[in-house]
Amino acid sequence: MYERILLALDAQRVAAAAVPVVAALAGAPDAEVLVVHVRDIERELRTRYEAQQLVDRTVGRLRAAGVRARGEARSVAAGDVATDLLDSARWFRADLIVLGSHGRGELGGLLLGSVGQRVAAGTDAAVVLVHGDPRERSRRWPTSIRRILLAVDRSEREEAAIRAALGLCRQHGASVSIVHVHPAYELPSSARDHVAGIAGRFHRAGAGASAVSPAAGFDGVPVQIADLAERTGADLIVIGSRRRGGLAAVLLGSTARALVRVTARPVLLAETETRETRQPAAWRPPAAVEAQ
Repeated sequence: MYERILLALDAQRVAAAAVPVVAALAGAPDAEVLVVHVRDIERELRTRYEAQQLVDRTVGRLRAAGVRARGEARSVAAGDVATDLLDSARWFRADLIVLGSHGRGELGGLLLGSVGQRVAAGTDAAVVLVHGDPRERSRRWPTSIRRILLAVDRSEREEAAIRAALGLCRQHGASVSIVHVHPAYELPSSARDHVAGIAGRFHRAGAGASAVSPAAGFDGVPVQIADLAERTGADLIVIGSRRRGGLAAVLLGSTARALVRVTARPVLLAETETRETRQPAAWRPPAAVEAQ
């Protein structure tokens, strides 16, 4: 399904977490992965050589897993790392971007900080968020995609998430559990009917699908989704995401970022509805600098 995957790295622990996820998602015969590390020489202590070693090791691990991969490490001075990553994604024509965090502080790393928010908000491609902290015992990085948890919410983002989950089911022979975390004012019967209709689409496509219900209680949506991912043994959580516009960072922070903090599973933000009609932007090489 995803043929051109960009893996953005900022630490070795991110590579350890992201490699099995990327290898599992790169199931298309012509799939290729571009591993990118953008080094801001004014903020990062890692040397140029160390950055290249990080990329080379990650590429080697992907190739050992049978994935076609190449990589690049770049240095920028007073540059915008998010813009540089987005330039690489456009040049590579990535249909999936994988971002990780090494868990450095509440807002640290590519995923949880402004870099991750800006990348997610600036691309029409699907985005996978992987938390790269191996000290968390509950973290689980899949080696195959067999079970998917699809969270729906009746919003305009829902259809893209359904299509993404359906495509993954077809490619990987996966089954899907569907949850509608409905607001308090919606009748439970209405939510059940809505999920049943979505499950029917998967059944007609030859994919196994079942409805699941969140546990009773007053936990927020991210906690409920994370709990269901554990209960169903999901290898991947798929959600919709309104990522463009002025509220993109707020929306990403309120749902996806909170979900990644509490779940043991990678989270896929479905590609935007405009992706199929939007032409790739012309790519200009970023202003890289050679630095020791």
